[in-house]
Amino acid sequence: MTCAPMRIIFVLALILCLSPAAAPGEEFESVSKPSADITLSFVRPGRIADVACKEGDTVKKGKLLAKQEDKAEQIQLEMLAVQAADETKIKLAEAELAQKRKDLARLENAGQTNAATSWEIEHSRLEVRTAELNLEKARVDHEQDRRRHQESGAQLSLLHLLSPINGQVEEVKIEEGESVQGLDPVIRVVQTDPLQIDVPVPVSLANQLRRNQPARVTFPAMPGQKKADQVEGRVENISTVAEAASNTLRVRINAANSLKRPVGERVSITFLNVGEGKKPASPSPGR
Repeated sequence: MTCAPMRIIFVLALILCLSPAAAPGEEFESVSKPSADITLSFVRPGRIADVACKEGDTVKKGKLLAKQEDKAEQIQLEMLAVQAADETKIKLAEAELAQKRKDLARLENAGQTNAATSWEIEHSRLEVRTAELNLEKARVDHEQDRRRHQESGAQLSLLHLLSPINGQVEEVKIEEGESVQGLDPVIRVVQTDPLQIDVPVPVSLANQLRRNQPARVTFPAMPGQKKADQVEGRVENISTVAEAASNTLRVRINAANSLKRPVGERVSITFLNVGEGKKPASPSPGR
């Protein structure tokens, strides 16, 4: 055997020796974190008119948390609402068009007995066409009024901070009457149920896992607690890019937090039913 193949075999053997081996049932340590952690900001400067939450509040998705002064925007929205609902110009254009068509019909009938000139008929046809265009313009203007009303509503909504998730208010950095700059962080909302846990898992074991694989999460025992809390989580995602230095893949686990455990705890993870449900490799074509 030549030297080159022997070197290759030696390198492969060395990699296998250095690669972390993992057996089913082995525990892995990680740190719990919230499944969502969102810091909210207003997009433009303004004065805070109301703070509708405080730190520690449990909030539902869509709940108003704070708003900036919006009296001018409310008045603008009401004005545009009236314009968007007003169809007077369309009705006026429709009435004018109907009358112009009647006038044209009379002139065309009169033209058959030479009681109207061709110039009068052509001029009346032009007036009908003009009335048709005026009606089309009235409809376009009305649609523009409706869209301006929608735009005003969207601008008004930028002055209101709504919770994007079900969670808990972790921080409130503003007070009523205070002026803030656009994009300044003002309120932080976190979602700790479910918990999210990222675990570096050896590639050899990660290849045996699948999405929704059960995993046991063990929390540290609380003071005075005889037995550590345990919950069952599920594998949400298995990374497709390995960490070369450690030969591991990141496996993300979601676990219900009905126990109201704080995030940031060091927890132990044990994967259950490892290898079950994995399909065997398909044979090569022609074999």
